[in-house]
Amino acid sequence: MRIGLAGCGRIGGRHADAYRQLGVELVVADADADAARSLAGQTGALWVPASALLREDIDALDVCVPSAHHRDWILAGLNRDLDVFCEKPLCLSAADARTVCSAAESAGRSVTIGYLYRHHPAFRFMREVLAEQVIGQPHLAVARLGGRGSHQAWKHNGQGGGVVFEMMVHLLDLLSWLLGPLTDGAMPHCELVLPVRQIGGQACQAAEPDFAVASMRAGGVRALCQSDLLTPSFMNYVEVHGDNGSVTGSIMHSMPTSVYCNEPRGLFDRGHNTRPMEPVNLFVAELSDFIATVKSGEPNLASLHSSVALADFIDRLTGEGHT
Repeated sequence: MRIGLAGCGRIGGRHADAYRQLGVELVVADADADAARSLAGQTGALWVPASALLREDIDALDVCVPSAHHRDWILAGLNRDLDVFCEKPLCLSAADARTVCSAAESAGRSVTIGYLYRHHPAFRFMREVLAEQVIGQPHLAVARLGGRGSHQAWKHNGQGGGVVFEMMVHLLDLLSWLLGPLTDGAMPHCELVLPVRQIGGQACQAAEPDFAVASMRAGGVRALCQSDLLTPSFMNYVEVHGDNGSVTGSIMHSMPTSVYCNEPRGLFDRGHNTRPMEPVNLFVAELSDFIATVKSGEPNLASLHSSVALADFIDRLTGEGHT
């Protein structure tokens, strides 16, 4: 299999490494030719100018460019009759997301969106616990995702959509996947805390919010999300609380995944039940699924449809489509 990778930044590099581990031949391209040339040298891939990528003999397209350019790259890939993988978010507005969905349905091709936390064993474990009603009827969920943010200027200058599309979108996708459709959204706080960021040794002016708090219902469960681009290192956790206890999960090794039961249920004792999680390369996990989809020859639009629903919810949450 031969995949074209558009975008050779930090995430593009992680995708390229995952494809190398999966034995996939890669053609890489970037608006910055030096970035493409460097990534090709590190991974043994072929590099071409960005304008030439879709003229290559490739079986699928992987989009890792800034979020503002997702729609155009996806549509170009579909027009080339390719299955497409795109890093989250799908698009910065629901209107663009619906345009992509319509094009994918017309082309009969898959568009898969990279919500990689769905592949983490901690959150898959949480989903099983909730499905088996170990903690009873859930009534409250709390989720937090924080990161440093200061490594790419485009994440703060209008091309990335700020903290909602860089960070919170992961939590919103997880909550809908764990608990059900998102409704009744409100965002009491969405603000810019650090107007100047040090990026690459230079002071960069930020234009996008870097702190947000939102409330909603996920499958009828009251949920609270907090996300930021301010946390010095990284922070991630999800809690769900029910009438028989709680389940918590995180991709961080320092934060245990556990179930607390008021009364024993199934394999879980009364009190705390901690479950160690084996380390996993999330990029290998999600891209191996994408490769399987491409090889099957059968379009799979489940990821796309859920991402369009998420884009609709974010439009309502923020009050308008992000442009």
